[in-house]
Amino acid sequence: MLNFLERSLWLSVLLLVGLVAVLLATLAHLGGDLPPLRPLRQRPPAQPKVLADSRVEEWFSVSAITRLVTATNSLNPFYTLHFQPPPPPPPPPTKKVELLYQ
Repeated sequence: MLNFLERSLWLSVLLLVGLVAVLLATLAHLGGDLPPLRPLRQRPPAQPKVLADSRVEEWFSVSAITRLVTATNSLNPFYTLHFQPPPPPPPPPTKKVELLYQ
């Protein structure tokens, strides 16, 4: 593809003119100013929300914790038998041959 670009004079000149135009447009806007910004409104700081102590105690009570524990025999959504590896192939058959060394 690069050979085609090197051999085509018109395409090379057009590409050079386009790059020079982009370079000049970039250099013309280098000394730009900041856009006009409105001053920020002064707001009072947000008041933190205070939770009632009784509600926090409900979150950490023994009854709330025991509700989170799942039953022992329940189905686990993160366990599946679908991705079990196949059983290993049987060993290759072998023949027993008697050899006599002399």
